[in-house]
Amino acid sequence: MNDYYSILYDIDFFSTDEYKNELGKSSISVNNPGKIEWNSWIDGNINGQEAKSIFESNIENFNQKKNLELLTEQKPEESYLITLLIAEYAYRNNNEKLFLNSFALLIKSPYQNIKLKAVKLSHAFYSLKMLVDNLKYNTEAQLNRIEKIQNHALSFLNQRFEQNYKQKDIKVEKSVKKEWLKHNMNFSDPKRLENFYKTTSSYVLELTAANHQVETLFNYSLVIKKLKELGITHLYDYAGGIGTFVLMAKLNGLSVAFSELDSITREYAIQRINDSGDDMDFHVIEYDSPDLEDNQGCIVCTEVLEHIYEPEKLVEYFYQKLKSNGILVVSESFDYVENFCTHLPKHKGKGGKNFINYMKKVGFDLIPLKYQTHPKVFRKR
Repeated sequence: MNDYYSILYDIDFFSTDEYKNELGKSSISVNNPGKIEWNSWIDGNINGQEAKSIFESNIENFNQKKNLELLTEQKPEESYLITLLIAEYAYRNNNEKLFLNSFALLIKSPYQNIKLKAVKLSHAFYSLKMLVDNLKYNTEAQLNRIEKIQNHALSFLNQRFEQNYKQKDIKVEKSVKKEWLKHNMNFSDPKRLENFYKTTSSYVLELTAANHQVETLFNYSLVIKKLKELGITHLYDYAGGIGTFVLMAKLNGLSVAFSELDSITREYAIQRINDSGDDMDFHVIEYDSPDLEDNQGCIVCTEVLEHIYEPEKLVEYFYQKLKSNGILVVSESFDYVENFCTHLPKHKGKGGKNFINYMKKVGFDLIPLKYQTHPKVFRKR
């Protein structure tokens, strides 16, 4: 599993059908993680069937005794791997008591990577809970929160286009690439590219997958927490996709404005945000041509720069529109050209440290967070 998303999102619900985790000399491979179809348990003191039995007995013990015990008969890394899988199972199945019980054990782990994954899961668990519990999603009891989010997007698309999209269509990159190839797209004609973004439904499918990864929810949660610590009360989300970040910010008490191309993606964002029952300012923008008022306190621009022809001009425009000490939340994926067909190849090499150095030259200072995040938070000097 060396593809982009299995590396970036090691707890992955949509883009792959297999979950793999390693700790020390032990590793676990599981097919269909939401339903736990065990594949293998490698290089440990116990075999896959024994690991599965321990996992299931712990779930059973919790259901009966409301208690989860950390295993001590195996090597510690084996025990923590099983407990991590229990936490992920609880995450996928909305079992808050089981999640809290397993999280309490994981956070005490001597292994830093296990503790970090527990922290990420915790942020994602409560972000997902907030998103779903505040929206008018399908309330069928048997559906977990991820399925409710999926069904909300599918219902919008199927009613809008009289199609029959299914959960298997909610994938990162695959739906966009299919449309890209179908229309024989390239980067030679900016107007044609803009029309693609306006008319394709594939970004509703892709962003429903990408925005609700554990890693993404963790990142958004941390960034919003930092914005509140910085005293931000209002933000403007530029080209905000299906509205996940701005909706999370709104549900966390911030005043927000949302903008996007006049597109199917924007239509779904409006539907989704309206279903939260909250008021929001919706703005239409043109591709590669912003129109913002002066003295903005906080601008958010996530996963946009790699899609436009002159990203430097957009960053410099944001700098002009921000007030003194204003905040810019921005992410880029310039260097992932091979993984995403709509990322302009000419920008490869501009990402990572090169982008941070460029931001410094423009006049932005990077604000450190407790954990590394994508997007990053910058302050205008």
